[in-house]
Amino acid sequence: MAWKSQSNGKRAMLIEGARRVGKSTLAQEFAQHEYEGHLVIDAEHRHGYFATISQLRPRTSWPG
Repeated sequence: MAWKSQSNGKRAMLIEGARRVGKSTLAQEFAQHEYEGHLVIDAEHRHGYFATISQLRPRTSWPG
């Protein structure tokens, strides 16, 4: 997991592959074990995500 330590938490993970092979489960288990917090965005239900996110108040700094 060199990419995780080298990225210093500043890179997102993209998992691609066939449907229904456990990608989401794998990603959630990995995140729960390796990070204090994580965000899951299911691309299958993406309609409305960007509209909602764009309405959020912009932040100039993030904790951590």
